[in-house]
Amino acid sequence: HRGAGAGGGGGAYPVSPVAPAGDLGGHVVNQAAVTAGIDLVIELVAQGLAAARRGCRAVEAVLHRYEEPRQITVNTVIEGFTQNPVAPGTVTFALDGVEYELEPTMAGSGRLFFVFGDQTNGGETYGGGRFLSAEPPDSTGTIVLDFNRAYNPPCAFTPFATCPLPTPENTLFVPVEAGERYNGSNH
Repeated sequence: HRGAGAGGGGGAYPVSPVAPAGDLGGHVVNQAAVTAGIDLVIELVAQGLAAARRGCRAVEAVLHRYEEPRQITVNTVIEGFTQNPVAPGTVTFALDGVEYELEPTMAGSGRLFFVFGDQTNGGETYGGGRFLSAEPPDSTGTIVLDFNRAYNPPCAFTPFATCPLPTPENTLFVPVEAGERYNGSNH
């Protein structure tokens, strides 16, 4: 979490003060240019937030528990190397009136962890899928899948990571136009 303002309390990064216009150790600081740059950044952030809202994808879903949680086999980006997380069941939800199903794995504190693929992979988003976490289900098994919080796995940023890939069951044949994007230049 990055805070704004001096002091930056609450775990925020401290903010450096802006140098006054004039001579600064042999470097000239043009206050008007600094202000124009800040205004441009604010405008770009506002445009980005508006675009993110247009692609908003938070949906209610239901966890259908298996009789007993199952250990599943998941391929990774390293050919022949698999991982074996535990799946508590499947989650069903609807996007644009069509029902879909994903198989999450169990994460700490009852949270659910999804490795999913969709039709944006390899173009707008990382080709190896994205990750998504969800809060534990309520007493009726209901959870919220907030695809706005979908993020790229570590493999998107370094060739030295070992990441799980979406299983065929966790590949959605619909574009999920929300969450973190990928431009391919991250590593």
